[in-house]
Amino acid sequence: MKILSEFVSPKEQEVYSINECFLDLTPYAEKYDLTGYAQQMLQRILSWLDLAVCIGIGRTKTEAKLANHIVKKNTYSFYKANYEILHKWVLFHN
Repeated sequence: MKILSEFVSPKEQEVYSINECFLDLTPYAEKYDLTGYAQQMLQRILSWLDLAVCIGIGRTKTEAKLANHIVKKNTYSFYKANYEILHKWVLFHN
């Protein structure tokens, strides 16, 4: 989680488990393209730890978790949630 501290403050991190963390990127949404910001995080983690990671971006933790689940099922490393697409995905997979 130390690497993530280079991108957000500790108060914007919520450690969910040993290998999972929620980040509040609200203050960064206007300043940065969140997809590009996620790509920077991925590259940093990969270069420092040689770990492949998945990032799901959403307006809520639930959306982020669903987006992350979509990422794990596909070949890309991050996914920015779109409510309509997530809704269809959930309906299709139930």
